[in-house]
Amino acid sequence: MAENDKQNVAKAKAAVAAKKPVVQKPVVQKPIVQKPVVEKPVVEKTNDKISLFKTSTTTTNGVPSITKTEVDAPGKAWVKGKGKNKNFWVKPTAPAGADVAWDDNAGWISRNSGTSANSTQLGDYSLTLAVINSDSSLTAIFNEAWASQQSGQEWTQEKFITKIRSSDWYTSRSQAQRDYYVLANDPAQAEELKRQIEEKKSSLSYSAKVNGINITDEQLNLLSRSSLEFGYNETQMTSLMADYINYTDNGIDSVIGSLTGKTGEIENDIRGWAKKNGVTVSDSWVIGQIKNSAKSGWDIGAATDYITNIAKQEFSGWADKLDSNTSIEDLASGVKQMYSNEMDIDFSTLDMTNSFVRNAMLAKDDKGQPLTSDTHRKDLYKTDEWSDVIKNKNKIISTGRDVLTRMGF
Repeated sequence: MAENDKQNVAKAKAAVAAKKPVVQKPVVQKPIVQKPVVEKPVVEKTNDKISLFKTSTTTTNGVPSITKTEVDAPGKAWVKGKGKNKNFWVKPTAPAGADVAWDDNAGWISRNSGTSANSTQLGDYSLTLAVINSDSSLTAIFNEAWASQQSGQEWTQEKFITKIRSSDWYTSRSQAQRDYYVLANDPAQAEELKRQIEEKKSSLSYSAKVNGINITDEQLNLLSRSSLEFGYNETQMTSLMADYINYTDNGIDSVIGSLTGKTGEIENDIRGWAKKNGVTVSDSWVIGQIKNSAKSGWDIGAATDYITNIAKQEFSGWADKLDSNTSIEDLASGVKQMYSNEMDIDFSTLDMTNSFVRNAMLAKDDKGQPLTSDTHRKDLYKTDEWSDVIKNKNKIISTGRDVLTRMGF
């Protein structure tokens, strides 16, 4: 075949090929298979440390992807490790020689007392987690310390104590109140609290009996807690119990003498001083003064001073001679002796309730001064009371006979 013919055939084939449509095979996409996330559990390497991170693995198109995420601490007592343990939550070192058990939140707990072996010491008590969580100011300090510890800035014991001592919880309470608060808010010390309350109740019950104060078991329980909380001594507790002092019987004829013990003694002293000064006092006033006396170490000075001042106003002629040691009855001894002799009456039975003695002490001359004994005697002679006495009748008859004799009868 000639060269030209070959070229023509080639051109013809090329032309046919150019007109023939190109068939493209469709592209088949393989679906993307994503494997489920496989989370590795937190692995406890030892009993004293736990991995700080968890890892998650995902696979896309056969390509694995690993993600590391920090996990929360197992409890508030766990801390971040340092150095070779920087990738772990670790337990603080157990106190040397102590019989303790681990608690994720409270830390090392004494097996004997149940309190935290690593708790903050303040005075003679420790702040356990239960106590810290019971007060907002303590909780705030603990959370601040916890946040600092998580960031690697662990507080020293001294810093923690300084923070506690500047808290509202600390500054608003006395030492006794803080001691009681810790005792009352720590579940581990519940039995000790109960023991102390019962011991205090027994002591207060005896004191109430000796002092003649009637008090219920419920009141004793309340007073016992108050005594423990505020550190009251015996005198202060008697002051608290004073509010429960009252007559045991409201009957008119049974009020006086119904009090016993120390309260009965005080009642007798107050009523006795009022009687010696011729002053009438109400039962309600007396019981109020007994309560006041109990609150001031059984001092009745305020009550006797009040009575003495009333007597000075009533027996004004003797006001300058009346004081806390001298009563109007003491000053009336001369009048009483004269009356006893004239009326043939036992001196010891006379007091300021006798109308003649009382009126004699009330009487004054025109200058406001007490009358003399002779004046009182002459006044007594004028009374029917005096003339009714047998010896005085005989005296009158004898005198009459003498008069008649002298007149020649």
